[in-house]
Amino acid sequence: MRDQKNVYLLTVESTNAASKRFYSVDLPQLLENMQSLKESETTSFKSLLTAFCTLDRSSHEQLLRHLEVVSTSCNAIDAASDCAMFSRHNRKGIADAPKFSFESTPMWVDNSELEQDHESRVVLVNKLAKHRARLSDVGDEVAGKSKEVMGLTTLRDSYRRDPHLGDPEVVHEQLLDSQRDLVFLDITRAKLQAQIDTISGQIGDAQQDGPSHKFKQSNFTLPTACDLCGQSIWGMGKGRACSECGFNVHNRCELKVPPVCSCVKGSGHTRPASSGSRKTSYNADTASNRASVIANGADQSPNASGRLSPGSLLGAGGRVLTTMESSISVTSSLSRAIYSYTKQDDEEISIKSGDVVQIIEQDSDGWTKISVDGREGIVPTSYLEPCSAASGSTPSTATTMTHGLSPSSATQKARTLGSATMLYDYDAQNDEEVSVKEGSPVKLVEDERDGWVKVAFNGREGLVPVSYLQIR
Repeated sequence: MRDQKNVYLLTVESTNAASKRFYSVDLPQLLENMQSLKESETTSFKSLLTAFCTLDRSSHEQLLRHLEVVSTSCNAIDAASDCAMFSRHNRKGIADAPKFSFESTPMWVDNSELEQDHESRVVLVNKLAKHRARLSDVGDEVAGKSKEVMGLTTLRDSYRRDPHLGDPEVVHEQLLDSQRDLVFLDITRAKLQAQIDTISGQIGDAQQDGPSHKFKQSNFTLPTACDLCGQSIWGMGKGRACSECGFNVHNRCELKVPPVCSCVKGSGHTRPASSGSRKTSYNADTASNRASVIANGADQSPNASGRLSPGSLLGAGGRVLTTMESSISVTSSLSRAIYSYTKQDDEEISIKSGDVVQIIEQDSDGWTKISVDGREGIVPTSYLEPCSAASGSTPSTATTMTHGLSPSSATQKARTLGSATMLYDYDAQNDEEVSVKEGSPVKLVEDERDGWVKVAFNGREGLVPVSYLQIR
């Protein structure tokens, strides 16, 4: 027990001695060492920061020297001289574009001269007048656009001299757009002038004996017969009407109209009946008589053979009646529907094939007003036949219809004139044309007329340009 006490006392004394040394000697020395380390760290950071500032200042000074050199070089650049030098060292000869020449085809004209028959001359005279009018308009547009280009050029140069006035690049973009428009106008003017010179050089100045038609784009909400070809015009923007005499034509027929206008409403509306629109056939004598009506515009007495004279086919106002119209007019007020028809608006009436109808008003521009089962309305004249025609007692001018078939089927029974192959794709522009792909075989249904030919393709019939065909 006494030994344990002695050990305890000795331990207390040694612990006190160690504690006294820690707090009086060791701890102060540790704090001094930490302070010395912090001073050394700060001194090192100062050295690094001083070195960084020295290097950065040196780098900036060197960069400024380089920028001064670059600035001096930029100021020495002459854009005009530089581009001129580039052009001199990279210029290559530019050959003129090859000129296109006439290539003959076995199914059309075989020389490079313009055709000058009566119908072709009418088209050329109309083209000449339209091109001259268009050339005058284009000339005014070119003059206005040229002034615009000059103004934009001056404005751009002013902005480049003093950028505070505006952004020169925005004006430059506007200038480029105007110059592009001017280029297209100049190309259009060159094309028009070339065609005018060609036509004038071959047919002469083609002076007219009177005022020209003033055709304007028109909308035909009801089917209206074309005063040139006799086929129906129907739809928005499908035809044109003369504001002076009221002459109505398809867009494609405009150039075929004789250019002299009577300037009298309702005059000169004589047109041949169209077999394509009526789906009819008639003898050659009647066709020639109608041509005489168009040429002479006067009634004639019956000829010795007893056939109806051309004058007998004239309706009110000198309008040429179709064979169907004249048959309905002189035969009976009763007619029979040969096809079914569904009305398209309140003025029309629906009928079924075989219905017997009462004629109220005779044909007007391809439509006839009828009464059936107490209802009244208009239907296409080509959908009717006089009742006497069904019994076989048809006048010589009546139409021979194919019964029991739709209009397209009736035409398909017609004699084909041969076959051909499409040289190019063609997309129909209206209901009277047909779309055909390149390489497709087609049947020729009617002879070529005015550069168009009627063909049959995949059960459909319509017009295509004759230049798109290769006759087999």
